[in-house]
Amino acid sequence: AYLDAAFAHKAVAAGEAGAIGYCLGGQSCLEQLRAGHALKAIVTFHGLLNSRPMYKEAPDCYNPKKRLTQEEYTSQVKPPPNTYSKGCIVVVENGSIDEH
Repeated sequence: AYLDAAFAHKAVAAGEAGAIGYCLGGQSCLEQLRAGHALKAIVTFHGLLNSRPMYKEAPDCYNPKKRLTQEEYTSQVKPPPNTYSKGCIVVVENGSIDEH
């Protein structure tokens, strides 16, 4: 809906959108790609690469390396289908020594 509103503006070239995100914003860019949004390019900087949530209970809560398995996730949530934006340029910038 927001992309459609942006493309309707006279100062915007319809169909020529890109997205840049850092950390959670990087994950948001990747989710837009998975959802098939009309993007030409995305760039993520230290973006979260896994869209499955972390566990809510101790001892694994708030541990980015302990996420729900695919089976646990799909038993709790009905994830949307992956439709992907074909032709979108994707750049993922993550540091090699970043602990997350």
